[in-house]
Amino acid sequence: MEAARERVAAGGHPIVEIMIPLTVGREEMALARKWGKRSIAGGTGREDQGHPGQVRPAKGGTQPEVTIGTMIETPRAALRAAEIAEVVTSFHLGPTT
Repeated sequence: MEAARERVAAGGHPIVEIMIPLTVGREEMALARKWGKRSIAGGTGREDQGHPGQVRPAKGGTQPEVTIGTMIETPRAALRAAEIAEVVTSFHLGPTT
């Protein structure tokens, strides 16, 4: 995140993608996303209202755009993927699905 912030300050537009592994439900993913956003934003970012898993830069700030997703790696997560999708911007399917 520090390197991404430095890149934004230099005029760049990095996009950071965070993947939370082994989540199996919506509530678990929402909690992990909340912790991630708190850590990422550091009080300067804001949640994009259209995409629950996304933090966009504050106007005039040096906060990079960050997306938070998950890896669907267990059969239980595969069965609950539609619920999990409500709180992330993307997910990837692992070898067990």
